[in-house]
Amino acid sequence: MPAVAVAVAVTASACGDGGGGGTARAEVGERAPTFSGYDLDGERVELGDFRGRVVVLNFWASWCAPCRAEFPRLRAVHGERAAVLGVLYDDRSEAARAFVQEHEATWPTVVDPQGEIAQAYGVGPGIPVTWVIDAEGVARARHHGELTDADLARLLEAA
Repeated sequence: MPAVAVAVAVTASACGDGGGGGTARAEVGERAPTFSGYDLDGERVELGDFRGRVVVLNFWASWCAPCRAEFPRLRAVHGERAAVLGVLYDDRSEAARAFVQEHEATWPTVVDPQGEIAQAYGVGPGIPVTWVIDAEGVARARHHGELTDADLARLLEAA
């Protein structure tokens, strides 16, 4: 398989970046920082592609046991109730591809090799971290740690 160049861009929200320069930082109740990058198949993905839908933005890695446990919950809400969008955190693309295949995840996962998206969303060092963004692009809730069914229902209710 040929190597795929990976680029990620994180930009300030339409409301600005607070005047401090640099990348916008996600805050509940504020416009979510936009980003674009490439998924595990080399396809370009932009957060803006999901405007008009509730987005469950999940930061995960193949080595993360809680991530492994929550993937079936994400699969259950993807498509009908929300669009799930993964962001690969501190992991190799090859391991992530195998993980996605094993867990039958049909949503895209953006590769974040420099951690720019994670930084914009306040992720790290611990994962999983899940944000819910409403149909207008506003960050409505954040959850750190493994999602339970109740957690996911609460997050979706916030959106």
